[in-house]
Amino acid sequence: MRKNKTESVVCAACGNNQTHLVFKHSLYPIVSCNTCGLTYLSPRPTPQTIKNIYSQEYFEQGVVGNGYTDYASLRSDLHKEAQRRLKLISNYIQKGKLLDAGCGHGDFLAEAQKYGFAVMGCDIAPSAVSYVKKAHKLPAVVAAISPGKLPKGSFDIITSWDVIEHMTNPKESLQAFHQIQKKSDYLFMTTPDINSIDARMLGKFWYGFKRIPEHLYYFSPITMKCMLEDVGYEVISI
Repeated sequence: MRKNKTESVVCAACGNNQTHLVFKHSLYPIVSCNTCGLTYLSPRPTPQTIKNIYSQEYFEQGVVGNGYTDYASLRSDLHKEAQRRLKLISNYIQKGKLLDAGCGHGDFLAEAQKYGFAVMGCDIAPSAVSYVKKAHKLPAVVAAISPGKLPKGSFDIITSWDVIEHMTNPKESLQAFHQIQKKSDYLFMTTPDINSIDARMLGKFWYGFKRIPEHLYYFSPITMKCMLEDVGYEVISI
């Protein structure tokens, strides 16, 4: 049996390499930074291994806790969830250019277009981007979010639903979000809360820990707020 290749990483928030163990997953230790408290996998899969996770099978026949056994069966729930999120967004901004980072099969994008937003999606999974273009006839690109990938000031709104925890360098991705947004516009995102009641009660059985190695980072409201402010965002609500 071939051994999984791994790499050790320092804290993405503060650069410190002094950590303590949160718990030992069967393959990847979950550690917390002694300086800022950010929790993450280290060692973790190499970038190429991580990239390989997000193949077409990720959306169709996820295995060993990764991906979805039938993403299409979630469409009704995704539609309702998109509507709830767009109602929230409309409290802050009602029109403009919207980028959905980690767009998956584009269910949120399709709903956002109905609300009047000019939409674009990006995802690291080529099969997902292909689906968005063919099924929804919407613009999407295969891309990881990193500085310099898209023109500065391109978007009024960026959404990123349960994606930041998958990113290999979340602070760099947030910096890229900030660069490609117009000034004084909005970022809306979600991520599991490692300080939530269910996370504290369930411990190693918490949902967030069941998505290893998809989930590379685990944020609390404090670590998320600090990282957002470090890259230049003003946090309105968290």
